[in-house]
Amino acid sequence: MMTLDGKSFRVRQITEGTWTASATGSEKILAQTPTAESSFRHAIEMVSGCRVTDSDYSGHGTQFDAQVSCASGLDN
Repeated sequence: MMTLDGKSFRVRQITEGTWTASATGSEKILAQTPTAESSFRHAIEMVSGCRVTDSDYSGHGTQFDAQVSCASGLDN
């Protein structure tokens, strides 16, 4: 669990290169706006320590899935 921009997210690893962020509490459907997507990407990068290379919403908007690359880390 993490809080970013005042909103709580559950961030978890699904596979070695796939992470997901989902809403917590009463919010079940995630906002699908550029600002929200940026927040989800940032949350996954913070928790995983890897760069998000591709992402999309799944589960009818209930989660944000991201592919990450850990080879270069976040420094590049």
